[in-house]
Amino acid sequence: MPECYPYMVMSRCVMDLEFWINTKSNYCGNCTNNHLFFGPSIEDHVCKSLKHYRTLPIKPKWLHVRELHRLTSKAIKLRERLK
Repeated sequence: MPECYPYMVMSRCVMDLEFWINTKSNYCGNCTNNHLFFGPSIEDHVCKSLKHYRTLPIKPKWLHVRELHRLTSKAIKLRERLK
């Protein structure tokens, strides 16, 4: 496995979160769990994404843990609103 693979997975996790919450319009029109890398639910995806971030030997410069927490918090709040 190439050493860049864990970073590609992390990038995919962030893109999935952004897509799920549709950060640009703040409208949940794309809230499907079918496209989450670490599905089957947004809660699972968030939890596994954070675990994956912690396992990275060198943290990426393009993603700070605060940004990841901000996105996950936004996703969980949105999920609660949808229930």
